[in-house]
Amino acid sequence: MKQLLASAACVALIACGTSGNGGGKAGLKAGAVSTETSLVQLVGPNQLNWDSGTIEMKYALQITNNAPDAITLRQIQIQTVGLEGPYSVPQSSYFFKEPVVAGGTRAVEFFAKAVSGGDRYKVDAESPVSVRIVAFFEAPQGNFRETFIASLGQSFKRN
Repeated sequence: MKQLLASAACVALIACGTSGNGGGKAGLKAGAVSTETSLVQLVGPNQLNWDSGTIEMKYALQITNNAPDAITLRQIQIQTVGLEGPYSVPQSSYFFKEPVVAGGTRAVEFFAKAVSGGDRYKVDAESPVSVRIVAFFEAPQGNFRETFIASLGQSFKRN
């Protein structure tokens, strides 16, 4: 009987712990701000001649602001997830003050340091790189963040 009560208590705690607002918008009141974000890789290992060591990747964070008020991008945190792909990005933060008008879309370009093995013939050289992004915003309704994972395809020219 005690074991049954303990199991029921654990299930109740887990259910409470996993309930949330569901949109990946931690710290945001439901319905306060609606945005769509995506990440595009502009410069990759192929454009950098597959150099080995530290390289500078160039990305664009595309933000669509569906809210009736302007928002401001304040910070991007980026890091790769998993071990596949031709490069990895250590956890890094980049700071901005980029406004996105109400009902508008804006692409914010930035460079991020990455580490490359420099081998275009490696088995996973063309594997997609999974990148976790946390974008922090300011809005009249309060600050909020968007968290997502982007899968960035890789390709290279064979000689």
